[in-house]
Amino acid sequence: MERAPSPYAILRNWDFLFYLTGRFVASFGQQMLTVAIGWELYERTRSSLLLGLVGLTAFVPMVLMTLPAGHVADTRERKKVIIAMQAVLALTSLGLALTSWRQAPVWWMYVALSVAGVARTFLWAASASFLPQLVERKEFPLAMTWSSSTFQFSAVTGPAAGGALLALTHSAVVVYLVNAVAAVLCLSMVSLVRAHHKIAPREKFSMTTVLGGFHFVFRHRVILGAITLDLFAVLFGGASALLPIYAKDILKVGPQGLGLLQAALPVGSVTCALLVAHRPPMLKAGRALLWAVVGFGLATIGFGYARWFPLSLAMLFL
Repeated sequence: MERAPSPYAILRNWDFLFYLTGRFVASFGQQMLTVAIGWELYERTRSSLLLGLVGLTAFVPMVLMTLPAGHVADTRERKKVIIAMQAVLALTSLGLALTSWRQAPVWWMYVALSVAGVARTFLWAASASFLPQLVERKEFPLAMTWSSSTFQFSAVTGPAAGGALLALTHSAVVVYLVNAVAAVLCLSMVSLVRAHHKIAPREKFSMTTVLGGFHFVFRHRVILGAITLDLFAVLFGGASALLPIYAKDILKVGPQGLGLLQAALPVGSVTCALLVAHRPPMLKAGRALLWAVVGFGLATIGFGYARWFPLSLAMLFL
């Protein structure tokens, strides 16, 4: 009987290992930065509106740049796009550090976050299509598992580390600088990747080529319905933007508690992913999706009413 290949064998692929390590480091730094941004803005402004605008500065660039980013990922060298966007993210983190250090007007923070939002949109598009060119077709499911696992691990450990560093230094500047270093390390790792994809013949930039993805989604009603349901559930039910307010004024757990609140969400995701992985495939995925959205809403309501830190963590975990 033929033995199944070791799941660790794929790590002998240096291109994949460089990319995986760089992606983990960058994601870890970004998770730390998310905690620091929310904490500093609320410390300086005490405004829930300005705190909510952080999400808007990420959402608007994503909406405006998703289609051009997809076009660039298809017609340019993806490795170069990833390196360039990580360099931009490093510069925006340095801009945040300077703004925080000099106590400059907070609108400079939104400028940096908007630029970072544009860079991340192009980065996501290039990265999503970069991984398949690093591994053989039969190795791709395992590569996706490793990529998802390392991202989830960074999403769990990054916020906790960011909160701990804030509590230790009482300054967001250090966190911003750490994220800048993480971005530089990531682009250095990606620059070591030797694989190159064959760039498709460049089509003339037009609305037809750019809107190809929308045409596909609207032709498949199941995909359109799932995306729309998820969009409205997260758009109207996301509590993560309010976590700095809960950590400081309601639960009174400080920046370290904020890091734990941020980490509770991905811990729940990882736990659920492990449970689903050990169960047979869902026969009624649509019904499961609807129940999941109901559970998401009820847990969000529970978090809104919670005034006890362990209960708040439990609701975010759910």
